[in-house]
This record gives sequence, C-alpha cells and structure tokens, in this order.
Amino acid sequence: MGTITLTNRLRVFRAIENLTQEALAQKAGISRKSVNAIEVGRFIPSTDTALRLAQALNVTVEQIFSLSSQEKDADQDQSVNKRFQAIGHSRPPQLDRGN
Repeated sequence: MGTITLTNRLRVFRAIENLTQEALAQKAGISRKSVNAIEVGRFIPSTDTALRLAQALNVTVEQIFSLSSQEKDADQDQSVNKRFQAIGHSRPPQLDRGN
C-alpha cells in the first residue's frame, strides 16, 4: 500500500469558481489569511471551516480535502483536470499533497 497523504484541492476549486482568496473568505465567513494558510498546507481547517469552504465552492468537503493513497491521486487529478478544462482553462494550479 502506498503512502497516505492529506490532499488539499482548495486552490483548484477556488480557481474553478473564479474567486480570489478574499472573495472566498467572505463567502465562507473566514479570513483571507486562513484561506491562504489552508491552501499552502500550513493549517488544517476545523470541520466547521471545511464545511463553510465546501458550501461556498458548491462542492463536498471530500472533494476539497481527502486522505488518499498515491494510486487514487492520479484518478482524482484526472477528474479535477476535466472539470477545470470544462470551464475553459488548460490546467489547474498545482495540487498540494501535504508534502
């Protein structure tokens, strides 16, 4: 079995919704500094904050944050890439694997 990591796709889903960190923070009722800290992996959000972010981005918490093995990551990345391309972008920002 591969290494288990916390995958954080917050930046990707924020880009899909065409939101700045400030705009997402306002929609979720948190600070822009918190959004930034979560995106770069310096902070793991509380359940309440994760739910607020997911609701603001119209996705599930599991789509933004997930524990996954490296094998599953490739499949999930393809799915995110397809969604990102569907809105007219060539590729999403780099995904933070918590490394």
